[in-house]
Amino acid sequence: MSRHGLALGLSRQPSEQWKQIAAALRSGAMAVFERQRALSKYSHGFPEIDLEDEPAAPEPIADELDVVDRRAVEYLAVGDFNFSTDRAVMLPGPSSEGELAGDDADGVALVAGLLAHLRQLDAARRVLVAGHTDAAGSFAHNLELSKRRAESVQLACDGDASGFADHAVAHGETADGQEVLRWTALRFGWGCDPGTVDNDDGPKTSAARQQFRDRFQAEFEEAAGTGLAFVRADWLAFFRLYEHDLAARLGVTATGLAQLRADLVWAKPPVLGCGEHWPEGAIRRSRVNRYDRRVELLCFEPDDLPSGAGDPPGGSVYGDPTYTWTPIRPGPGPHPLGGPCFELALMAEDLEGFGEDASLRLRGGPYDLRHAFADASRRGPHRVFHFHGIAKGGKYTATVESAPDDPVVLFEHASLDSYIAGIDAPDQQPQAIAIHIARPPEQRESVGPYEYSAPIGYDDPEDFEAETP
Repeated sequence: MSRHGLALGLSRQPSEQWKQIAAALRSGAMAVFERQRALSKYSHGFPEIDLEDEPAAPEPIADELDVVDRRAVEYLAVGDFNFSTDRAVMLPGPSSEGELAGDDADGVALVAGLLAHLRQLDAARRVLVAGHTDAAGSFAHNLELSKRRAESVQLACDGDASGFADHAVAHGETADGQEVLRWTALRFGWGCDPGTVDNDDGPKTSAARQQFRDRFQAEFEEAAGTGLAFVRADWLAFFRLYEHDLAARLGVTATGLAQLRADLVWAKPPVLGCGEHWPEGAIRRSRVNRYDRRVELLCFEPDDLPSGAGDPPGGSVYGDPTYTWTPIRPGPGPHPLGGPCFELALMAEDLEGFGEDASLRLRGGPYDLRHAFADASRRGPHRVFHFHGIAKGGKYTATVESAPDDPVVLFEHASLDSYIAGIDAPDQQPQAIAIHIARPPEQRESVGPYEYSAPIGYDDPEDFEAETP
């Protein structure tokens, strides 16, 4: 524009350029004239203008100049640490590499975030899963890897156990199975931790896999895999635990999970592999950048869906400046206090006679969790034990265990549904159940059994007070 006498010091951003031009038109610093039709279309000439004549006052225009129609996309990113290195199977929790880096990436929580988001909307959305890589490797490899990762995430979101298992068998390796065994040991308390994730199907991994298979059959009365490798039946079993954990994060039963998925409508096609073309950070980037290795869940209103994949792949979305981007909040993870959880409060004085190795054990469904006394939080006269993401619909037994004493049963086969916040109140603080235990072991014979108090609601730890039974 400057070579035609419009040297206004315009911004480099098109949207800002139009605002500056609009301001110049308002003030009279710029006027618009129709080019003479006789001029060639290749000419840069303009008609003669009598600068002595005062230009007419410009017509009032709107304060804001809408240059283009804006479109909206809501997004949630599944990070690189939800996959093994250079692998395409979505992991339910952070990979071992991610944990060492201090990353708490949580694949199940991200799926929960998408379903919770769709439930809260007034209008329908179409969901597209877009995979990305960094610049390491060939273009062809990166494009394929980004698509395969996106497919795995899409199958997990859709609850397609058969499709997920087939995909894992086709594209997974031993390291993926090792990661899921680690997660199962941490999340459910099963004795199936294979140790170091090294992609080596050695004795430790083989033993851990067999422990998983035995425990799965005992819990669900279904067989997992057989043999000396991770097979399709193992991945079907793994996915059942993915689903169980997902329902727990959302505070719903399996039936409730199916109802939430009724709001999930996929774009056609539902998956887009973008390769390395659309990095997360600045245009200048290193070839190896884990922040570029991601899968994004993109939600559009039906009229805002992109047309085709674009050139390069992903250009129809990431190369279109008319989109405005809004992040989606992830669902609750296994550790934060927000979201569905269960808390048990015990009088600190009732715990004094137990040994330093004492723990509170909670069992029910596939869960077999232990919470060390030393890790319990203190609230007034109580020690509070927090269990996040316990599923509704189960029957739970809680015991205090301290060798060499026999376990002390707090309750057996009890429903905790009324104490677990659901998806309609994801930020609700839990109601802690306060229980008196019989006196320490040396006094226990002369004291009656434990007694329940009413559930305790609290907004702040300072307000936490137990009702005396």
